[in-house]
Amino acid sequence: DIWAVTVQNAPVNVDAQWEGCAFSPSSEEEFIMHHLGPILRESYPDVNILVYDANREHAVEWMNYLWRDRNLDEEEENLGSDGDGDRINALDFMDGVAMQWYSDAKPSHMLDGALGTPNMHRVAEMAYFYQKRKEENMKKEEKEREKGLEEQETTKSYNLRHSSIDSTTTGIIDDNDSIMERMPILLDTEATHCSSTGYAIGDIDVSWYRAERNGHAILAQLAAGSNGWIEYNMVLDPIGGPNHVENFCDAPIVAVPHRAQSAVEFQLMPDFEHYQLKEGEVIMGEYETKFTLGSKMGYPPSYIDAGIVVQPMFYYTGHFSRYVRPGSTPLMALVGESPGGAMSRTFRPVGKTSPGGGNNNNAREGIEVTVWPCEGSTRQHWTMANEQLQTYRLNGYGEQLCVTLRDSVDVSLGGILLTDCKADDAASFTVVTEPKTDSDEADVVKFMTTKRRANECLGIEPLANGGGAYGPRGGAQAVLLPCDHESVSAIWHYSS
Repeated sequence: DIWAVTVQNAPVNVDAQWEGCAFSPSSEEEFIMHHLGPILRESYPDVNILVYDANREHAVEWMNYLWRDRNLDEEEENLGSDGDGDRINALDFMDGVAMQWYSDAKPSHMLDGALGTPNMHRVAEMAYFYQKRKEENMKKEEKEREKGLEEQETTKSYNLRHSSIDSTTTGIIDDNDSIMERMPILLDTEATHCSSTGYAIGDIDVSWYRAERNGHAILAQLAAGSNGWIEYNMVLDPIGGPNHVENFCDAPIVAVPHRAQSAVEFQLMPDFEHYQLKEGEVIMGEYETKFTLGSKMGYPPSYIDAGIVVQPMFYYTGHFSRYVRPGSTPLMALVGESPGGAMSRTFRPVGKTSPGGGNNNNAREGIEVTVWPCEGSTRQHWTMANEQLQTYRLNGYGEQLCVTLRDSVDVSLGGILLTDCKADDAASFTVVTEPKTDSDEADVVKFMTTKRRANECLGIEPLANGGGAYGPRGGAQAVLLPCDHESVSAIWHYSS
């Protein structure tokens, strides 16, 4: 049985090497209204239609259009007609939204899965108010019927009143509201790690890092409002294929039938894999015994005997598929401040001032800067130097790579991203001290920009959707806003 289809994979990726068909929001709407929607509803009425199906960067832009409010003139232009002359609205066929975890930042895949969760919050909030407005208008339609209005006018009124909400709409989401059970489907439809496989790379850090990123990404998306998660691949060959454009990626399971105890001949690649290893290319896992792979990489030898390599990603993803069943509800689970104050943090060693938690591998250019409760890890360790708020990560040679805040807010993601400390778009700040209360352990300050327009400070943009299951403190975005903004979101505690 087919549960759902998406209109088109990656409609915004017009230069993709793989199969694709470019759509704009308006052309996809037209295709749904005049072609896909009517045909599927007639022949397969139980199949859901999910729109968009591309990176989360542009999901808000697309859904602002597809769920937009329609005025009378525009609606007349965007209504189709079936064979009987009845009006058709594309919204009648849209059952949900599909989103993928990739990043527009290329060529690096290190940002895949790490961007766009605040946009998921925005889409979830938009879906809630869209559904609420839709049901309110249906009630109005029913009241109009009771008043004896003409059926033609009632039908026209219903079509004109399909409404939505843009990302700037304000409102309060009631967690107990049954509307949440009838909201459009929000689904993460594609995620994978590129390039190659953990088995081929042969680095335990890569293999487990990918597994951990899966876990973090799934948790964050479900907490933000996603209804599910689809892994791009479940089983691939040793190099991450087959793939006709050499777009090799990873999977929870790698097929190695030539290593099975029952194997009668050695054939590293399947017949349908046309790619041939170039000179100097090796598959590191092929040079290790099953016992070494077990102790070095965490791959169970018993599965290798059966002809498959079960990577750590399988267990991370499998934990969700096994225990998070349909109908499950995300619960608040956020690491808050430790009760001992600034010297007692979750990840900081007891009695130490240096951060804990290992190398901050996500401190790289293009990452969103988000705000969380203090927990003492390297992810939250910032230094004020050269008028910049700087943090760093270690590269493969143990060298520190400095990154800092950009001097602008990303249009698609809605927040500040990291950039190289020497980049032209690096932000610079001057620290302005504010009045301090008796309960403040550190200085109360504002970070005022010095490169952009006057009276602009580093601040916090509250999460849409009430912050989802994490609440408002679980990943709000760092932004730039007027220093005299009426909220307190430009006030920071800072200790030199």
